[in-house]
Amino acid sequence: MLLAVDVGNSTISVGVFDENKNLRFLASVNTDSRKTSDQISMDLLNLFALYHFDYTTITGSILCSVVPPLNFMMEKALTRLLGKPPMVVGPGVRTGLNIRLAVQSQVGADIVADAVAALEKFEPPIVTIDMGTATTIGVISAGAAAALRQVVDTHGGTLVVYGTPDEEITCTKVQLTDEGAFDELDVALMLHPYQKTCGRMGSIGIYPVQYEFFGRKCHANEAGPGSDCINALDAAVTAYLNISQAKQYLDANIYGILNSGGTLPNIIPDYASLRYYIRCDEEWKTRRAVERVTHCAQGAADSVGAELKITQYLCPTQPLLLNEPLLQAFEENMTALGEPVVVEEGNRLSTDAGNVSFRVPTLHGMIGIHSCKGLDLHTEEFAAQTVTESGREATRLGVCGLAGVGYDLLTKPELLAAVRADFDRGIREQDEKGV
Repeated sequence: MLLAVDVGNSTISVGVFDENKNLRFLASVNTDSRKTSDQISMDLLNLFALYHFDYTTITGSILCSVVPPLNFMMEKALTRLLGKPPMVVGPGVRTGLNIRLAVQSQVGADIVADAVAALEKFEPPIVTIDMGTATTIGVISAGAAAALRQVVDTHGGTLVVYGTPDEEITCTKVQLTDEGAFDELDVALMLHPYQKTCGRMGSIGIYPVQYEFFGRKCHANEAGPGSDCINALDAAVTAYLNISQAKQYLDANIYGILNSGGTLPNIIPDYASLRYYIRCDEEWKTRRAVERVTHCAQGAADSVGAELKITQYLCPTQPLLLNEPLLQAFEENMTALGEPVVVEEGNRLSTDAGNVSFRVPTLHGMIGIHSCKGLDLHTEEFAAQTVTESGREATRLGVCGLAGVGYDLLTKPELLAAVRADFDRGIREQDEKGV
């Protein structure tokens, strides 16, 4: 028999399954991270005694926990009770899931267990609902990859489905890219909901940069000729003015703020900082603009003798590197499905898929939910439309269109070669212009 222990923030659930996967025992106790392994052992023994269950029939155990401070004591208690350590759900355990988040620990062990159990009983798409201290809703959906499974079996190839939550704050695709998640891929395909269907659309990269100036503070009465104080605020203000002059000659959107500049008017500040967003529609323009703006900041620091520290205070995103053969394949497949495809080259949206597009040929298609006309992306009103009949129809069309592109790539070697050649050309062009 198998003892399964689920440690939640509020309660610890204990279940025993027989060799036929039937649940034979279920009980729970309150979670208390202060308990020792001996106390946990006593809790388990008391539960078994209360329900007259012979725990000596248990041959192994598995532990799923979202309370890390309790893990060691729980493992120790189970080892003492059963004579062998438990299997612990976490990184490194074979679950059958392809988890490709930048930080796998962001996926709680309970969510992993939910997904494994759901896939054991049902075929995707599946919705899982975990009602613990917090209610967590998960979606397991293979989408276009599911439609391409038979093609892979016949023609060969590998399909990888990535989960990429939290685009706006932590830019998960950037983390995945930086950690090499896409390095072995030939092509990356994705869709994003929008008011209309399009592939050829402009995008802008965002380069957040902070310039910190370090000086030497003193009282204002001591400042002046012969003083060794260095006014960090003077350096920041000079840098701000320099950048304001320089940006009118750059093909970039550059705006910033004075983030810190002292606390008292009679104290010469030893610290000041500026924060900027540098936005460009092509990567080479970003490189040139960042270089020019950094020269302005360095020159200002040097002019007063301050030290300069440069950091990226938020995750930078690159503009999409469009791939002509992929765009043509997407347009042809969507047109064949009867979905009109428009061009929005003047668009100024940003996406962390831009970073992916500089690592591997990437299609970032937009699938139109036609009931969303006039609604802004990432709003509650737009989100509500994704679960309407119009939203479901858009999802169906998008899955079919993306599967069609995947089919073309798997069955037409000449298309894959053209995609790679266009990618290499685009990277080379950006490098040459950005030097």
